[in-house]
Amino acid sequence: MMWRLILPGFLVVAACTTEEPAKPAAPPAECKAAGCITTVIGTGKAEFGDDDVAGWKSAIYTPQDMTTGPDGKLYYIDWNNHRIRVLAPDAKPPNEWLTTTLVGTGELGDLGAGGPPLKARMNHPTSLAFDGSGRLLIAAWHNSKIKRVDLKANLLEDICGTGARAFGGDGVVGGAKAARLDLPSGIALDSKQELYLADQANQRIRKVDGADTITTVIGAAWWTDTGKKEGAAQLDKSGKYYTDCSGALIADLDKHAVVKDLAIKDASGKRVEQNTWSKQKDAQGNPIPVVLPALDLCGGFGGDGGPMAEARIMSPKAQSAYPAGRIHITKQDVMFIADSGNNRIRKADLKAGTIDTLAGTGTAGYAGDGGPAKEAQFNSPVDVDELPDGRILVADLLNHCIRAIDKEGKIATFAGQCGKRGFSGDGGGATAALLNTPFAIHVDPKGDVWVADSFNQRIRRVLGSK
Repeated sequence: MMWRLILPGFLVVAACTTEEPAKPAAPPAECKAAGCITTVIGTGKAEFGDDDVAGWKSAIYTPQDMTTGPDGKLYYIDWNNHRIRVLAPDAKPPNEWLTTTLVGTGELGDLGAGGPPLKARMNHPTSLAFDGSGRLLIAAWHNSKIKRVDLKANLLEDICGTGARAFGGDGVVGGAKAARLDLPSGIALDSKQELYLADQANQRIRKVDGADTITTVIGAAWWTDTGKKEGAAQLDKSGKYYTDCSGALIADLDKHAVVKDLAIKDASGKRVEQNTWSKQKDAQGNPIPVVLPALDLCGGFGGDGGPMAEARIMSPKAQSAYPAGRIHITKQDVMFIADSGNNRIRKADLKAGTIDTLAGTGTAGYAGDGGPAKEAQFNSPVDVDELPDGRILVADLLNHCIRAIDKEGKIATFAGQCGKRGFSGDGGGATAALLNTPFAIHVDPKGDVWVADSFNQRIRRVLGSK
């Protein structure tokens, strides 16, 4: 059974649904002028698509991230089919460009490290990037790993993460592979080829340096060893237990882990007491100590105008979480963050170590086009990229549009009609088109913009200025 992606007000069901548009009988309309949008990949059906056919004839299932390789080919994620696929632009018209599979059998799993990519199994890969050696990096979201494909050697490797959905490993030299991640959703490299990753459910941005050491650079504050956070004691209403950031009990006042007791009943079997807690014990009967400080993994907002290390970000992390919080790093080592849960775009100067808000008030909604980006409203922005002229593009997921922030800090719609979802517009201007839940954007070296029109089961291209 296919995994289902649940968003507020949305549901992706199995591919047999009858609500999806029919397969196109003819190629999508061509584009010849800047700002024109058209479909290049996908039929509109959520299915397992064929290889060695034109992209528009090959189905995809909820496409996600894309990137351009050193070879000029477009690498893209066929998300619910657990594959990485490749579109090969050539001298032919775009409706004749062929697509093939590079990574994945299409079966859900986590197999194949150390072997050929086509025989591997993954679990919802979500983000792509090429390193300076021409190797493809993959954020394998539900595997909680970063994988790497050496195209020359035809080899797939695991390079970061054990696969356990947790947090751990910071500061251990050479320890990136043994680190613990939780839904890594985005990856990018800086000018030194150091890898940054959005560790989504851990509410962090982390870095893997040249010594293969992983550290946290943004997000997820710690509790203090006195059970205080930001000056306030984090105790439950009774004052007897420490709580985590969600309010769940984690320890008693002696800093031992606690476990909920069974309900206490009297002789007649009537429940007389409930919600009682006692020290959790190991196999030898000893109370289990809790290591404080403990992580605050609930996310939040804070830190603007100050050090990255003290900032907070937020992305969805529950069972129904969707890929969010992707990042983009410029050639000047400025990182833009889709701070999805805070409905903001953040800007971090990696050299200065500071962070600020570039766009968004923090309130979910749609507003602000034509005015200052800081006064605009987003509705779960999930991806960011940069146009050749310096404008920052934002995939505004639940507004179903792509928006652009210029160097003067003004915001405007780039593609789609914000607040409306659907499918239309191939062959026409991008701002007249309709999109449906666009999860990702990619600007290729020519300045063309690729949009994962995810719930329309298509990847569309907006022509840039020639």
